Amino acid sequence: MAKKNTSKQASKPISQVSANIPASLNPEVEQAVSLNTGWLGKMTSGYIPYLILMLMSVVLYANTFQHQFALDDDIVICKNEYVLKGVSGIGEIFTKDLYDSFYKQMNTRDQLSGGRYRPLSVATFAIEQQFIGTRDNPVYDQNCWDENKNGVGDAAEDLNQDGIFNDKDCRAKGFGFRHINNVLFYGLTCCILFFFLSSVVFRENKLLAFLIALLFTAHPIHTEVVANVKSRDEIFSFLFMILSLITAHRYFVDQKMKSLILSAVCFLSALLSKEYGATLIFLVPLSLFVFQQREFQISKLMRLMGAYLSVFALYFLMRKNAVDVMGKSDLQDTELLNNPFLLADDAQKLATKFYIFLKYIVTQIFPHPLSSDYGYNSIPYRDFRILKCGLPFCH
Repeated sequence: MAKKNTSKQASKPISQVSANIPASLNPEVEQAVSLNTGWLGKMTSGYIPYLILMLMSVVLYANTFQHQFALDDDIVICKNEYVLKGVSGIGEIFTKDLYDSFYKQMNTRDQLSGGRYRPLSVATFAIEQQFIGTRDNPVYDQNCWDENKNGVGDAAEDLNQDGIFNDKDCRAKGFGFRHINNVLFYGLTCCILFFFLSSVVFRENKLLAFLIALLFTAHPIHTEVVANVKSRDEIFSFLFMILSLITAHRYFVDQKMKSLILSAVCFLSALLSKEYGATLIFLVPLSLFVFQQREFQISKLMRLMGAYLSVFALYFLMRKNAVDVMGKSDLQDTELLNNPFLLADDAQKLATKFYIFLKYIVTQIFPHPLSSDYGYNSIPYRDFRILKCGLPFCH
């Protein structure tokens, strides 16, 4: 009998046997229990990691709440006649080039080859404008600052606090509200990133997923994207790309039409945010192949990619209706602002682009110094000669 009982005990799975052994007598079980029930386990479970990531985003970028407009904010938001109409301008936002209003005010034609079609973030600016106060004319008159129409410059009307009452006060109105929304959208994106990492990439190591999400949240290279309101298109693009991946993985597991439709909607939203979304056509199959090996089936992938290609065709038609998709702008080729390599020869173009690519990689690891603009001559032209310094790309 003793031998029989021994054989039954030996035939049990190791995990089952370990479960019957007190944690104090089993170091592996004790370590697992302490990890799951300790403070590290609590930090990566439930709503706590999402709360930490959102609070961290707000704390890091709360200083932007008092900021005004900068860089492309002026032409994409402040002087955009479709944005200033509020929600009534959303229809035109989805059927026009991103810079259509600016081109009309400057009495010029499209300056960027292929146009720019990123209506989703611009539509949110129009919704914000509805709360801030709509305007019919983007070209402000000299007295636009005089909101109470008393002909006197009151302190409350000097919105940019420069001591001068002019159209800049009108353009600065409501930008604190826009900055707050940008930070909240960024915090939401960081939370969604953690969800993807913890549920798909590092399912067995949520702590690692949390640390990566924390690093992403705090990385200084994201400063311009958050602090420059116009760059909400970057935030939206990444947000909906991650959501597309999450819903694609969910579809592979549950095979529900709801998951397929939701993934397709997220993909369309990513495309309408910025052109980067098109890379999902390659990233989604690769992600599914790597992280869903047990569930991976060609038939499932074909249905999903069929939906994605249909969405991309719809997006292409929307974009073609709004911008000159195949158009090539002579202005872009002859203007330094839009073509920073205008004065470079072919070798310098290639060497400088390669140098910038390497600089981006290094900046991910050591983000100093940073710049808000990498236009002409902010990075001087490079070449492939190896000079006295002994390194390529020297001056």
